[in-house]
Amino acid sequence: MPVPTNFTASFQHLDCRRWAAEEDVATIDVYPDSSDPEGQLLAACNFDLMRSLRGGRPWLLPESATGANVPRRRNSARPAGQLRVRSLQAPARGSDSVMCFQWRQSRAGAERFRSAMLPHGGTRTRTWREVTELGRDLRTLAGLAGGRAETAEVAVVWDWDNWWALEGPNHPSAGLAFQGRGLDHYRPLWGANLPVDFLHPHHDLGAYPGPRPLSPRSATAPAFAPPPGSWRRTVAAERATRAPPTPRARRRPAVPVTSARRHAGSG
Repeated sequence: MPVPTNFTASFQHLDCRRWAAEEDVATIDVYPDSSDPEGQLLAACNFDLMRSLRGGRPWLLPESATGANVPRRRNSARPAGQLRVRSLQAPARGSDSVMCFQWRQSRAGAERFRSAMLPHGGTRTRTWREVTELGRDLRTLAGLAGGRAETAEVAVVWDWDNWWALEGPNHPSAGLAFQGRGLDHYRPLWGANLPVDFLHPHHDLGAYPGPRPLSPRSATAPAFAPPPGSWRRTVAAERATRAPPTPRARRRPAVPVTSARRHAGSG
């Protein structure tokens, strides 16, 4: 029986890379805030991290939410269409699954207001319709399952020992945050539709090209223009992830979903 552990998004207190080396598959639970304009960015960053922990092997998304998630002070409902857009980032960035917690919304107890695939309103709800539509989308991507990702064109060093050292006590300044600085580097790459490999400091960087400038995408550029080099989305992934851009993100792809899957079935 395969042995996984559900990691949580960019968890500081556990070196996920060391754990993943001892597991059969890397998995992560992701619950980005539906009202956070960078929720999709944060999810993509964690998805690239999971793909990187085991050298491009497929990973799993065992938990995500169809709607409101109860731990926050204000738990917003998902806008129409967001479930599809954010969920399909997972297979586009190397996952073999998109799973939701929970199947049926509880009638009582601590999670009665936590969203589910089958909500209190039953099958005549937008949530149910979007869940079933997502299922049909995923069925068209079944051929990607088991595929191994190619090496990305861009690498970012991500190391938990450095994270702990940077944010330890009694430093001259508490103004540096490891994850925040990492996202500062990741944000323009995500906007340029470039997947990222997150590497250990001792990893050989010979497979990655040297530095090159990133030009801002013009407002008239195609929303899904393929990135340069060997990374190309599959037709199925591209069709399944088309969505209109939000007013905030007109200068970048509505769904940066460059497929990390080129060698389907290669394990």
